[in-house]
Amino acid sequence: MKKKILLVIPAAMILISAGMAAPANAAEGDISSTDGTAAALAGIDGSLKLTPADGAGLGTTDLTAATVHIPADPADGVTVAIEGVDLKIGLPGASAAEDGVPLADGTVTYSARAFSNSVIASEQGVQMLTTIAGPNAPARYEYSIDVPAGGALKEVGGGAAAVFNEDGNPVVMILPAWAKDSNGLDVPTHYAVEGDKLVQYVDHSGPGIAYPVVADPQFAWMGIVPTVKLNRSETYNMRYGSLPSKLALCGTIGGVAGIAVAGPCAVSLAVLTAKAGAFYGNGNCLQVLIGPGILGGVEYKDSYCR
Repeated sequence: MKKKILLVIPAAMILISAGMAAPANAAEGDISSTDGTAAALAGIDGSLKLTPADGAGLGTTDLTAATVHIPADPADGVTVAIEGVDLKIGLPGASAAEDGVPLADGTVTYSARAFSNSVIASEQGVQMLTTIAGPNAPARYEYSIDVPAGGALKEVGGGAAAVFNEDGNPVVMILPAWAKDSNGLDVPTHYAVEGDKLVQYVDHSGPGIAYPVVADPQFAWMGIVPTVKLNRSETYNMRYGSLPSKLALCGTIGGVAGIAVAGPCAVSLAVLTAKAGAFYGNGNCLQVLIGPGILGGVEYKDSYCR
């Protein structure tokens, strides 16, 4: 078993399963101004919304783990420099949005009628809040990502995704999708990776949804934690071994990583088992990605995979 210390994940990432309190008289059209979007965002539990870093707002913010540039023109996209990799993230509906306006706390909001974007540069990551005005708004929100040369954007299991560099190592993780209506109720949502685009689908067509709806991809960092490569034998055992042997392998993964992962690994066994089987069948191996509360995996092939 082999360890790579290259995955960037926030220590507090488990806080981003957000809920919302209902703003008064939320209705379609309420978010077409900066004040309307700000009011919708104010309904988010403060412990769940990322805190903008000191000096965050329009322009460049230097953080401990990364440098983030939030533009005035939403069509320019948000840029992130981290671990020697430069990423550019395009915002959905940028051509129809107004120029960015910084709120008092450093959040930058791009107002529009059907939905608005808000961007927070934080020490924990970049949070991109989509505020959906009403039932006529889209269900599909596309974030184009300029990945590094030779790199890739991939789903990694558990509802998460990651950006990989040219060496096949993850540099940024995108936390599992969530969406809440203004009563704090879950709205069905999920991510799909479509080429170099991260697409969040938000199914707000059901009855009883209270608007505005807020959904949030987060590109996460802060703190280096390991990824662990399994060889062919270990990949086989993760797929075909007994439950006790898989749990023992979880303990071994934690030992190699240097952190306790037995609990999250056990919760993620279905995902890891399925991935291990597919990768083993391709003649390749499983590389486990570790984060607080989730373990995903990607396929790899090198001299260790034998």
